[in-house]
Amino acid sequence: MYFSNIKNITMVKLRNLIILVLIVSASSLFSQLSGVAFLSNQSNHAGIKVKFIANSQTAVTDSTLTNATGNYSINISGGVYLVEISKMGYQTNYYNNNTAVLLTNTTVLNNVTLLAGNIVFVSGNVSGNWTNNNTYIVTGDITIANGNTLNIQSGTNIRFSGNYSLTANGVLIADGSNGNQIVFTSNSASPTAGDWSGIYIYSSLSNLTNCLVEYAEYAVTCNSSNPIISSNEITNFYVWGISTDSSPTIKGNKVHDYYALYYGVGINLIGGSSLVECNEVYNGSGYGIRPLTTCTVKNNIVTNISDPQRGFGIGLTLGSPRLENNIISGCQRGIMVSGANSLDATPLIINNTVYNNIDGMMLGWASDCFADAVITNNIIVNNTNGINIGCGAGTASVISYNCLWNNSNSNYNNVQIVGLGQIVSNNSNGDPIDSYFNISKDPLFVGGIPPYLNSGSPCFGAGDNAFSPNIGCNPSLICSNIILGVKENKKESEFKIFPNPFKDDITITYKMINGKIKVKLFDPLGKEVKVMNTFSEGELKIETLDLKPRIYFLQLTSDNSKQTIKLIKN
Repeated sequence: MYFSNIKNITMVKLRNLIILVLIVSASSLFSQLSGVAFLSNQSNHAGIKVKFIANSQTAVTDSTLTNATGNYSINISGGVYLVEISKMGYQTNYYNNNTAVLLTNTTVLNNVTLLAGNIVFVSGNVSGNWTNNNTYIVTGDITIANGNTLNIQSGTNIRFSGNYSLTANGVLIADGSNGNQIVFTSNSASPTAGDWSGIYIYSSLSNLTNCLVEYAEYAVTCNSSNPIISSNEITNFYVWGISTDSSPTIKGNKVHDYYALYYGVGINLIGGSSLVECNEVYNGSGYGIRPLTTCTVKNNIVTNISDPQRGFGIGLTLGSPRLENNIISGCQRGIMVSGANSLDATPLIINNTVYNNIDGMMLGWASDCFADAVITNNIIVNNTNGINIGCGAGTASVISYNCLWNNSNSNYNNVQIVGLGQIVSNNSNGDPIDSYFNISKDPLFVGGIPPYLNSGSPCFGAGDNAFSPNIGCNPSLICSNIILGVKENKKESEFKIFPNPFKDDITITYKMINGKIKVKLFDPLGKEVKVMNTFSEGELKIETLDLKPRIYFLQLTSDNSKQTIKLIKN
């Protein structure tokens, strides 16, 4: 019996030893690891150290360096590791939030980007100069006191670690540059809309330009101040992108991707007499632009404001705003006008192009049934309803010199204006008109894509000359910065592009002062469809068989110049 027990104990120990050896052997197999690490705002990403720090018995500490494109690869012993990614002059990144990971197989690690400089924690009163060699982590509400100024250098990152705000009672100068934005964002590892409160500006001397503002609740608010808010990208906010009760300049901003149903607003105008020009608002819920005051809203593009609750491209309920030369598409209701009585909204709506919405225009909505607007020189096509009167009584709008065509349910739904849409005569072009000079003919968009008109369009010469001889948006007034997101520079290179219009391909001949150009082709809403580099002088041919017939914008960039040419594909 004694020897039998010894034998059993020995067998158990031997079995456990074999299991341990198998585990160690499996864990100690080499793992093939690879990934990409970038340096912020750099094109050469060489020399980033990726260190694998052993965190288990089978692991062996090792490291490798990235090449110029940021790629790295290494074979290491299988095991548990902490992964540290670093380079002098940049903030160290600890992979997986500094949590150890088991690495036993061929694995591609997630991409990381190292930010330049040091981390600076801020809260309370702030002023002076913030530089882009630091990242500023906001750990409490921050305030620029009256009489103080905070200058933020182009390329600086400001990250909010909670529902905190930046309040500018003094002067905020956040003047980024094209291609090197100032970034206001969440410090969460998994950011979401509303992570931090927002930027509140009370000083008219402030300037917010070429900034990225993301994941705020109320992104930018101007209270009793008239700062410059221009060329910013404002995205993934919760309630509004820009809101003002005063008269700031709001120009050239991209405001997009917000989904607070019913009450989300891209640009919210609750007072003052702002000029809202050359902005692009898209992919939102609630309102695209909401003028509740006497202001001017012109040369903007508003698309895809589409929640079923409201989904107003531009919603008008108060004041006497002027809506001019805007493009509105893909919304539940392109333009909505409503009020409780004649003291409410009395807008002037002229020379807009409104297409592919459920309602092109809605007059009267919910219980606010009074709509008193001048609606002149607009193209309203390819909607479900062209002009839809949503409430029964009190409509007192003037609807004249518009082009309504191919609205699938009706051009005029539930209209209460006698003779609207009923043909009585011809205009000077020889086209049929109703008593109010409205026409119902195909506007002849180039390639079927608004808002650009074929030279034979019936909208030319059919408008009210008090505003414009033509009906619809004039695309030459739509600012290039919202189509391309760039500022035009002085021409320093010679280009020839032919043919234009084109069908199969485009040929570019060029004589360069600087030795390199980049060529980009954009669609009308600024989406890149082709990108290529070329060098020295010569000829470049761009094949376009994969492109639809429409307007395009060709951007040619050298070291010191940038040119943009409008092209038409037939």
